[in-house]
Amino acid sequence: MSRERPLLTPVCYAGERKQFVESVLMASHEYGPNLSYGSINLIGRPSNFPNYGDHTDSYLLSSYGNWPRLAPSYRLEFGLARVAPCDNPPVDEFFVATFEQAVYPAEVGVYETLHPGSIRRITCYVVKVGWVCLWDGRSDKWEYVAGDGGASPARLFLPTLRTVPHRTRVLRFELNLRDHRYISGLDGIILVGGVHDFHEARAKVGAVASAAASPTPPPVEATAALELIGRAAGGTNQPNLTDMPYEVLYHILSHLDWFALANVEKVCVRCAEVVADARLYREVNLRPYWDRVDSHFLLWLGNRCAGIKKLDLSGCGIVNEFNIIDLQIFFKRHGHTLTHLRLNCIGVRHAMSFVLLLCPELTELCMQNAMLDSQRYQPPVCKRLTVLDLSRAQCAPETLLALLQQNPHLQHLSLASCDQSSLPDITHTIGEHNRALLSLKLWKTHALGAHGLVPLQHCTKLRELDLGYSNHEDCAEGTLARLAAACPDLRWLVLGGFRGITNNELLAIARHCPRLQYLDLMSSVMLSGEAINAIFIGCPALRLLELSYCNGIEQEWIDMWRREFPHVDVKYQH
Repeated sequence: MSRERPLLTPVCYAGERKQFVESVLMASHEYGPNLSYGSINLIGRPSNFPNYGDHTDSYLLSSYGNWPRLAPSYRLEFGLARVAPCDNPPVDEFFVATFEQAVYPAEVGVYETLHPGSIRRITCYVVKVGWVCLWDGRSDKWEYVAGDGGASPARLFLPTLRTVPHRTRVLRFELNLRDHRYISGLDGIILVGGVHDFHEARAKVGAVASAAASPTPPPVEATAALELIGRAAGGTNQPNLTDMPYEVLYHILSHLDWFALANVEKVCVRCAEVVADARLYREVNLRPYWDRVDSHFLLWLGNRCAGIKKLDLSGCGIVNEFNIIDLQIFFKRHGHTLTHLRLNCIGVRHAMSFVLLLCPELTELCMQNAMLDSQRYQPPVCKRLTVLDLSRAQCAPETLLALLQQNPHLQHLSLASCDQSSLPDITHTIGEHNRALLSLKLWKTHALGAHGLVPLQHCTKLRELDLGYSNHEDCAEGTLARLAAACPDLRWLVLGGFRGITNNELLAIARHCPRLQYLDLMSSVMLSGEAINAIFIGCPALRLLELSYCNGIEQEWIDMWRREFPHVDVKYQH
């Protein structure tokens, strides 16, 4: 950034202080395992803002639009039929940042260097209170301050915060990336507040304060159910609640979420009996309720969910709301019935290989950002997996290899940003034992040597392959072409930053992969317009082509492709 230009900051009143991020407790998305583009760049004062030409010092969010939901690897969420829309905003990623000193939050400013507008909701953690909403983009106001006289896409995002009469030093930011046409970038966050209660100058508009105090309305189904229970429970002309058939009452309560059930069971003994029915807990998705899940709720759930099949705890427990002991107790009781388990980006930072021991019937296991050691892992467990997502996980090599070897029916495997440079033979293991794969993500694993693609030629059913920045050596000439010939059903191919791709490889892709819909060639070196033109001709199903930062591509080619193939979203920045 220009050192002559003062950094834009929110207004700071006397007695208040300005703070920048001290640390990042959790980020659900990381561009890679190294420092470039990662959430670590949110720490400290902005280093780029308002410039955006060099992103290496920004936090980049590489997913955008609805493309991730169209990928073959996308897994539908479960257990959301009973979750109200107000409890499930369109959030794709999140990060939790801490500051040095706890203050009464008065202003928060987010320095957005690229494609602003991704922040959806901001909450703060208050000791002995829990999570409190500071700002919700669905109802609260905000403004942008241009970062460079309006000429730059950089913006200082200033939401109008709700009044919170508590001090905090932990903020959680939830992001909506599906409404963005391209990558978003953040360069820092500033928190303004005082150690003493609010000054009169910080008094908020009454409507904003009342909105913060108003409880979130329950879903329509829950409201109707509670009204019916209320009418049945009282009134001389209405049948008594205990007279209702059990299955009718069960059907009514089946529309409530799990926290509403915890309240309804206090109405009467009859309601408590129905709430204890294990059928209500076959599929439990607590991701939308990350701010309410704690040790007490896990214990409450554990006493009622016998026979549970699917559980999602993603994003929960970031500030020690529950610990590893709570999880061990829960999985010792119910792990043997689970078939689907999602523990993405939870707050427990201890090694969690016990999950593999306690959940032997799993067909889907997602543990992004987790730690899996090898001390307690035994080979004869967890052999039914069809989905395994260890993105950004720290996984002991012997544990990972054992998982791959014992699951020949694996269909979807993600090791994205999970550094496997210590496992040069990982593709040999995949090629030998996991030939049923439909999707494979090796983004930034640094696992591929010169001949690392050769074993993958046995995975002939592949529909999605992510090799972005995955090699530590240049790919041997012709191996990518032979892989394309072996996998004619490829729909999704990411080769961003892939070392060794040539024009001949592109021609082979155009010839052998007619069903290709998504092709990422970002930062590829010296590709010709003629070779890329062959992709448009040979792949009529193509819908997105990423060419940003590719050398050798002239703007005239880009203009021609956008004109001749308007159904293809051609991304190009230089």
